[in-house]
Amino acid sequence: QQQQQQQQRLQQQQRPQRRSALLAPFFALAGGATAWAGAPEARAAVTSVVDAKDVIRKSCVALEDAMKAWDSQFPSEGDVIRRVLGTLGPTSPLYDLKAAMFVLISEDPDLIEVKESVEAARQEADFLAYSAYFCGTSAGGGTSGGVVKDLPGSSAMPCEQRFKLGAIRGVTTVRSELQGLMKSF
Repeated sequence: QQQQQQQQRLQQQQRPQRRSALLAPFFALAGGATAWAGAPEARAAVTSVVDAKDVIRKSCVALEDAMKAWDSQFPSEGDVIRRVLGTLGPTSPLYDLKAAMFVLISEDPDLIEVKESVEAARQEADFLAYSAYFCGTSAGGGTSGGVVKDLPGSSAMPCEQRFKLGAIRGVTTVRSELQGLMKSF
């Protein structure tokens, strides 16, 4: 009987850990906690205005660095763009941008429009960078690499290049919005 009680206590202690590990992907998809117990690369949660401003500053630096190296880094792979935007893993400071914006909004609700503008540009850039992978096989791209001939001033532009140019517009918008926000600090 003591052995059964001991096993029950052990099982009860293990349940929360299993639950957090099983539910973590759902929290991440829902935009919940930026760090959860047991995460392989757990990050500190953005909880203060100082933390949020630090994330904004680091995000601006990451975007500036990305823009300087655009020609050498990005033509080869759309996932590089997505990593810089923080939408493909936690390697970029922009990964914590949404949480930082919520902290700043809690202090100044007038920043809601800035947050919405930043998130819209970020999502669009992410979508376009991701879409570049499908140019060669999609109906619009065919198997020839998808040349677009309807752009003014251009006789032909590869589909992948068009999507990446759209992505750079989104990255530029995110950068300018964050720079404007930093000026208010």
